[in-house]
Amino acid sequence: MKRKHFFLGTFIISIFFFCACNSESPKDVALNFLVAKENSDYETAKKYANEETKTRCNNMIKMISSLPDSVRKKVDAARVAAGKISITIKEVKETGDKATVTYFITEHPEETNILKLEKNNGHWQANEN
Repeated sequence: MKRKHFFLGTFIISIFFFCACNSESPKDVALNFLVAKENSDYETAKKYANEETKTRCNNMIKMISSLPDSVRKKVDAARVAAGKISITIKEVKETGDKATVTYFITEHPEETNILKLEKNNGHWQANEN
C-alpha cells in the first residue's frame, strides 16, 4: 500500500513540475510566431497570437485559399523558400503583462523590427495591432 502511495505522489509531483516548467517565455512565443508567419504557416502562427492577430491570420488563410491553383503553387514555392529564412531575437523587454521583442531577419540585419506581445490567461501572445 505504501508503494502505491509513493508512486501516486511521485506522479502528481512530476505532473506539477512538468506544467510549471512548460510555460513559454516572450522570446519563445515571438520566435515561434515569427517563424510560422515568415513560412506563411498561419495555422501555426494563430497558436501564438491574440484574438485580433488570429483574425488577421484567418484572413490570410482565406485569401490564399481563394487564389487560383497556379498562383497558390507559387505561394507554396515561396513558403518553401521562406523556410530558409531565420529570425534573430535582438532584445526582449518585459513589463508586467506586456513585452516588446526586437528582432531582425538574419539575411537583413540592418532592418530591425518590433513585435509586441501581451499576456492573456497566463500565456504570452503576439499582438500585431
